[in-house]
Amino acid sequence: MDANKSISGSWLLGFGRGYRATAVLLFILAGWFTCLLPCLFYVGQDLPAYRGQMLRHESRFDLLNPAFYLDNLQREPWRYLNVAGPFHPSVGWPRPSFWLMIVAVAVAYVKLWSGIRQRPSLPSRFLFITLPILAFLLAALVSFKRYAYMVLLLPFLAVLVGLGISVMWQWGQGRGRLWSGLLLLWLLATAAEGVMGVASHRHMAQAATPYRDITAVLRQNIPAGSRILMLPSFWLGLADHDVYSLDLAYNLSNASFVGEAARPLPQVMQQLAPAYIIVPQHLLQSYLTPETLPGDQVAKFWQLLATLIQEKCPATATQIHSQTYGVVSVYRCHWPVNSETEP
Repeated sequence: MDANKSISGSWLLGFGRGYRATAVLLFILAGWFTCLLPCLFYVGQDLPAYRGQMLRHESRFDLLNPAFYLDNLQREPWRYLNVAGPFHPSVGWPRPSFWLMIVAVAVAYVKLWSGIRQRPSLPSRFLFITLPILAFLLAALVSFKRYAYMVLLLPFLAVLVGLGISVMWQWGQGRGRLWSGLLLLWLLATAAEGVMGVASHRHMAQAATPYRDITAVLRQNIPAGSRILMLPSFWLGLADHDVYSLDLAYNLSNASFVGEAARPLPQVMQQLAPAYIIVPQHLLQSYLTPETLPGDQVAKFWQLLATLIQEKCPATATQIHSQTYGVVSVYRCHWPVNSETEP
């Protein structure tokens, strides 16, 4: 009888643990699905239109091609070079926060691994594997190497850094005031760096060129009702003009968007026939060096656009010099008379 009770109790305990693990997994999946609901509602309104919007990104989801993953892994440094520049000692030195993060994360992983070996728990396992798995998925699956995607890692880094600091503080207290004092100075230096960073960004925000000042100059140099081809950035200030996005010219000249209806860019520009083209010079120049860019098709588009601007838009209506936007050029264009002037 006692043996049966022991067997039944063991089975119920094991089932209970399995049930809790399953419940946790179901809650995670439910949360993930809930986050997707707004996107699913948006996509479900018009699936063909959504697919058309995503055609330009098809190369980012070539999941059945092994070369896709290898290429993504090889280009992963782009994610960090976009913000930090080439890797060299000055990137991390003498920034106390950078090295605090590195050391604290390493200490946290040592603590987690030790705890998992002695007394495994589901939260410790999840925390141990989540950051490396997520970092690997970003490297292998996301071909668009932008630093902004790193925000996905920050919550897990914050938890690990907090755990690492806590472990180091407890370790220092057991070895005298010297180690605790050094760690306290390190934390104060990190906090001071954060304060200086916030102050620096606040100063940059105050010194930024107001958006209305840029669009006011544009309005002064472009007659009302003129057809304009430009980046969508300045549309809010020129809403009463006949504005088209440069993306439209790119899409109409790309078979990935319009299939057999795609035409060479010169024909597309002739059809659109913009009276003015607005282009930030730094953007135009950056795309004229395709060897430094992952996207060849986009670079070719900007190269050909620059050639067309030289040929059809020789006159510069104005150039706006701004600390925030750089040099914004407004080109006045002349196109041969064409009855087909609507895209």
